[in-house]
Amino acid sequence: MKYLLLLALPIFYSCGNSQSAQKTSVLSNPKIDMTTTDTLTRINNKDSIIHIKINAHDLPKTIAFSILYRYQKVYVEISAVHSHKIAAQLEVEGKNRNIRFNQIKMPDGSSDGPFGRSIVYTTRQKGNYTLIIGKDNMADGTLAGEAKVFISLP
Repeated sequence: MKYLLLLALPIFYSCGNSQSAQKTSVLSNPKIDMTTTDTLTRINNKDSIIHIKINAHDLPKTIAFSILYRYQKVYVEISAVHSHKIAAQLEVEGKNRNIRFNQIKMPDGSSDGPFGRSIVYTTRQKGNYTLIIGKDNMADGTLAGEAKVFISLP
């Protein structure tokens, strides 16, 4: 039984890992300089949690994703962060969208949040940080739809 589980593990891991790179347009926000991005990664996922893993050396980067259901969350894990700040900006299509940065998880397991649609966070530790994107339970609006997140290390 243990061997069957070990054989099935790579199959489950490979089911949700479809990413492709394209050229992107520049997002505009006066608080965060988004003019240095040159890659757009498109993520489509039907799981309840959409996992996106990127290396800090690949930043700045724009990631486009589609939220299909009202219960979905997006976990953006940034590995090998050695910078003093993480900056991120959400851009959504349509009106009345209920989406924000809910939390940021630090390398030691602690977390901070909630935030709005943009975040500039001072990092005090080196390691992997996770940005959690989801709905605001205290607000109205729809979560489902297209969205983009721009991430940089200023």
